[in-house]
This record gives sequence, C-alpha cells and structure tokens, in this order.
Amino acid sequence: MRYWFRECTMDTPDKSGASQPRRRPAPESGGEFVDYAPGEGIFHKGASAHHLSIILEGEVEIFEPDDGRAIAVLGKGACFGEQAILAGGVRNASARAASAVSCLEIGTVPLRALLEADPGLLMQAIEALLLQLCMANHLSRYVSLPQEQPVFEVVSQGAITTIQGQRKLAQAYSRSDSVSHGLSSEELMFLKLQASHRLSSGFFDAGQRLTTPSADHIGSAFVIVKGTVEAVSKERRYRLGVGSVLGLAEGLSNTPFSWAPSAATHVTVLVLPIARILRGIGSANPGIKGIVRYTSARIIELQKTF
Repeated sequence: MRYWFRECTMDTPDKSGASQPRRRPAPESGGEFVDYAPGEGIFHKGASAHHLSIILEGEVEIFEPDDGRAIAVLGKGACFGEQAILAGGVRNASARAASAVSCLEIGTVPLRALLEADPGLLMQAIEALLLQLCMANHLSRYVSLPQEQPVFEVVSQGAITTIQGQRKLAQAYSRSDSVSHGLSSEELMFLKLQASHRLSSGFFDAGQRLTTPSADHIGSAFVIVKGTVEAVSKERRYRLGVGSVLGLAEGLSNTPFSWAPSAATHVTVLVLPIARILRGIGSANPGIKGIVRYTSARIIELQKTF
C-alpha cells in the first residue's frame, strides 16, 4: 500500500560528509516523507518518541542494541514506532534501515492533537491497542519457556485506585522532562484508560466466560482493571491481570478469538465497543488507520504463536 509517495531526489551530504535522511513535506498527513540508506539508524532505544512511521518502500529492522538481536523485520505497509502517540513515550528498541527505505513519518504533536480532538473513542482505542501489543509481545516470550506459566499484568492487584491513577498521571505530566516521569509505556497507557470518562465498566463473576473461540462476532473488547482472567490457548493456560486487553485487535480486524478467557476471580473491566470504534476509524486520518490496521495484524500474528 502506498501513501502519497513521490519520486525522491539524491541525498545531500552534510558538512561532515555524512549522508542524512532525505525529508519532504507530506501535507495531507501532517508528516514528512523520509528516505534512509541501507544500514542507517532510524531511532535508538531509550530516546524520546517524536513520530511514528509507515513504511512505503523497503524493509526496517527492529533490534535490541544491547546484544544486536533482531526483534522483527518489517516490510512495505507496516507501521512502527507507535509509542510516539503517548506523551512522554520512549523507544523500547532501536530501528535501522535493512535496505533502502522510504517512510511516511507522522509527528507526535499533530497526531495526538487529532486524537485528542476526536469526540469518540479513537484515543482510547489506540492506547488499548498498543497495550494489547505490549501484552502480546510479553506473552510470546513464554513460547520458549514451556515450564513457566505465562503471566501478564501492568499494575499489581489492588495497587492503585482510579483516583490514585489520576494523581499519578498529573504528577507525571507536570514534570518538564517527561522521560523521567518514572512510568513505563504500559503503565502510562493503562492509567490513561483507567482515568478516561468515556469508557463504561463491566463485571464478570468468577468462572464466567468473557468470550469463546467459537464466537463469530466480537461486540466488545475489555481492559482488565481488577481481578484475574485465565485464558486457555491450545494446551496452555495464561493468567491475565490488571492492564490486560482482550478482543480489541480481533474485533477491529474481524478475526476469530484464539483462546477461551474466563474470570478466575471477580473481574472488573473497561468496555470498548467495537462498532463505535470502527465508525470512528472509518473517518480518521490515514496515518491513524495505518496504526490500527498494522498494529492489529501484528497482535494477531503474535497470538498465533501462543
């Protein structure tokens, strides 16, 4: 898929002789077209996240700089750097061009402005989708650890109330250096969702199923805010605690549920209505549509390994 791609000119070396990424305005998206040479760094782990990117041509390698381990190789059409949507978001890995690469880079400030101005649930949907991606990445690491029970939670049970979460967010955003606010990206996303007044709450009694793999339609996705869910996938059981997200990528991509989640305790959730979110996405900026499409696809692909 190509987003307003134009023919590019040759690189212009800087005064030191080093080649620099070529940049051209992309007014339709509020971003820029950027070209990288093979092997050129795109961003570094731990740096502030100022933009997200959609690959127009070429391949990008996401890697762990501490040991050089490749995490993923992304091709044409893929979206990466989604944590830039978060105020104070930081890169959790490094990225470099695996070949000659052209990207559409959409800056943090205009994208968040679009999301914050949305009267619906786009902001909450994007944050929950990124949180579901964090969960999928975390749980996928247990595939090589067959003796351990997979567990995911962002906040310990009963560790923080909604009011406490709002205070913690206020303290984080009051700091001039947002990178030092002490919150992980997962905590930041969860606390913002918990503090949102646009999401309703739901409740499940212990033993009650949230949904089933046989369901042909997912009407709502859930963010766990209290309690624990046990999900059975193939022959393995997963314990999902506070901050876990269930059904969002599946609902947005009309993909069957891959596991059977049941409430292990009394569970309180935030409810994300799929139909309402899809209506908002339908009229959204192309960059936002790209984030939803490719983040959902990455989650579904990871969950196939569970």
